[in-house]
Amino acid sequence: IKSITSLFNTPVLNVRFWKHGKSHSVASDNDGNIYVLILNKVMVTHTVDKKCLLSQAAGQISGVEPLWSNPFMPHALDDVTILAVASTTMVLLIMVEPTVKMLHKFERPQS
Repeated sequence: IKSITSLFNTPVLNVRFWKHGKSHSVASDNDGNIYVLILNKVMVTHTVDKKCLLSQAAGQISGVEPLWSNPFMPHALDDVTILAVASTTMVLLIMVEPTVKMLHKFERPQS
């Protein structure tokens, strides 16, 4: 088990693996930043590629979940990876693979 302490400046709230295996993950921190993390191992060295997916635009993130397709029911979107991101103000659908794209934003109604 490896510990990487230099990736975030604030507490991490969510970490989800979005590809089969444990090399691709998405994480959100207390400031509302969402990062795609790709873990690599070359010989005995471990590296992490970190790319900012969303920067504080949605407020504090309360949940991140990859939306999986059913392997027994082929679909046109099987080659696409979509994340559902929930914050205190909105719900976002973000495509992260093959390209990064905001698909839809649902505003939460005011109470």
